[in-house]
Amino acid sequence: MKKTWNLLLLLQLIVISPLNAQSPVYDWGKRLQSNSSGGAICTSIAAEYSLGSINSPAAITNIYVTGKFIGNITIPELNNLVLTSQGGHDIFVLKINASGSVIYATTIGSPATDDEGNDICVQRNFSGTVTAVYVTGKSNGKFLLAKLNADLTAPANNRVFTTVYPSGYATGRGIVINGSTLYVTGSITGTGQIDFYDYLNNTISVYTNITPANTKELMVCSFNTSLMPLAGIVPYASTGDNEAFDIAFGNNRLFITGYFMNTVQFSSNGASSLGPSSGTRDIFLANLNPNLSGLGFDKTDQKRAGGNQQNDLNGYTIQDIGYSVAYATNAVYLAGGVSPNVTANVDNSAAFTGSGFMAKFPYTPATATLGNVTYVCKITSNVNGDATRPYGLTTDPDANILVTGIGSPGGKVYDAGGITNILIPGSTAVPDPCGFICKFNSAGSLLWNERINQQVFDQVYSVSTKCGQAVLASKCDIYHVGELSTTNSTTFGTNPPFHIPNQFYGCNAFVAKASNTMTMDNDTTVCFNTPTAYLILSANGASNYNWTVSPSTGVTITTPASASPTVTITSPGTYTFTCTTSINYGSSAACQQTGSCIVTAMYCPTVQSGKASAGLVSPDVIVWPNPGSDIFTVNWKGVDHYEIEVYDMIGRLAGRQKSAGETTPVNLAAAELPYGIYILKLTAPGGLSHIERIVYQRP
Repeated sequence: MKKTWNLLLLLQLIVISPLNAQSPVYDWGKRLQSNSSGGAICTSIAAEYSLGSINSPAAITNIYVTGKFIGNITIPELNNLVLTSQGGHDIFVLKINASGSVIYATTIGSPATDDEGNDICVQRNFSGTVTAVYVTGKSNGKFLLAKLNADLTAPANNRVFTTVYPSGYATGRGIVINGSTLYVTGSITGTGQIDFYDYLNNTISVYTNITPANTKELMVCSFNTSLMPLAGIVPYASTGDNEAFDIAFGNNRLFITGYFMNTVQFSSNGASSLGPSSGTRDIFLANLNPNLSGLGFDKTDQKRAGGNQQNDLNGYTIQDIGYSVAYATNAVYLAGGVSPNVTANVDNSAAFTGSGFMAKFPYTPATATLGNVTYVCKITSNVNGDATRPYGLTTDPDANILVTGIGSPGGKVYDAGGITNILIPGSTAVPDPCGFICKFNSAGSLLWNERINQQVFDQVYSVSTKCGQAVLASKCDIYHVGELSTTNSTTFGTNPPFHIPNQFYGCNAFVAKASNTMTMDNDTTVCFNTPTAYLILSANGASNYNWTVSPSTGVTITTPASASPTVTITSPGTYTFTCTTSINYGSSAACQQTGSCIVTAMYCPTVQSGKASAGLVSPDVIVWPNPGSDIFTVNWKGVDHYEIEVYDMIGRLAGRQKSAGETTPVNLAAAELPYGIYILKLTAPGGLSHIERIVYQRP
């Protein structure tokens, strides 16, 4: 009986595999290929959906994406329609259904100028159907706000531009809609006032007096859905350039992020000042009243983040920039980038050393104010002097946070407690940047992380779940867009890998859809010397569970409808355990999830059950020192090739490496793991494995 108890303990440490901690499965991906070396890039995404009911969740029916391109892009689904730019870069807008087929496509641009579509949002009726599409960006050096019908045709007066007198230009960066009001943020470059005018009729429709104080100034403007300007605002005072990159709406407030140089004072109240900046630039997060005229910056709870700047591998200064902001219930999330290898601060209190980060701030509706930062999750680069940039951020209806951007192979993702959960997949020998996408829960724990795998420049600009805050609404799927490079095929995810081939050179835009399907892929070998072996399987995060096994002879699953059934195995063999789960919505179930793992039950003569409670399974393996303070040495007698995995005590993978022969060093200090107890798992060809508990302590 003692042997059975020890076996059960070890299996609980390794075989338990929560279904909600696994990566998504990709359904499809599209590469938008230009025939020019200037290429194409997707920058933003919005969604049309069918509203949910008590019996079913809301579901995406179509998505809208925007970006820029140069040259020609062919759309096979539209009878090989060719989109052609008018000289420089033009803006493209696509409507794509949930199966990945393009339904409509159009372009916006001016001859011989570079135009860019930076953000997109949609207006929907009560049923969730899109009635209008809005794009902001830049055209011919001017701020652009364009309106399109749901089929991407243009209404009569569909574009608003700005001009800055006596000289200068403006750019639209982020856009959000609330009811019948559009809010757009960006920047003004120049030394004069800004006027909005109807480009098609070449007349000034409404005069708005917004006068920047510096060479470049952030602005926030509001429009009605007919594109008539309502109000606009810039900071009260500043002593350096500043710019707003993104905007979010929540609880009848606006939240914007970007950067400032030296100092910025948002309102006449001196307490609303930020600065001086730590380096060239610092990041800001500002809280605004939607009634922008005279009341916009009515709070003194503005936040900042940043540190000293350094140069990248090409000698360019890596600037601190706030890229994206999102609102969830009573919380605001900020994604930004700072210089790597220097100490940065968020909200003057949360210090970290890294490059990209995601931070959470509490929001109090009664006072309409932001509180002190709750936590910071950082994403670091593996390449000294290379930066990680989290360009996109969103929340889903379960208060999870998705972050995407550009990183490097071997870069690390840290949770709110500073624990390294997962390395960004990829060879550290290939220093080229790569795209990544990761998901955190509201407490800041990492749920999963995936690399967009290409050994050339990849970057992801926007990420969204089907059920993001206010605009996207589903528990089941994830859409994300961005840029891929050159002629290599690109791999998305690992569960299983999904590939998009490339046929042309230059930068290519992409759109991808992944199901938030949760799988269990931790196979294991069960060693036992008694007629019966026991193990406990585990799943969570669902409403219903159904466990099955194949083959079923010699296996009993106790309470197969529970989240954690007990399994009895009476015969050696290989068994596939499958769990099918679903989440209830009223009286029906949706978002079905299926996961499986393979358990090999075998007699293992080297098992010493008397030592199993101490974590030692095989007498042929020696790990020393244990406890240890930095490097643990592993020796597996007679085995030259094996894989080493390190797990924390709740089953999260903390590191993985290949052996260097019978004896291999494992450097936990280099992995920046916190001190504590870990599980060391060794796996050799043929299914032989060893599991041992190690204690990582201070020197």
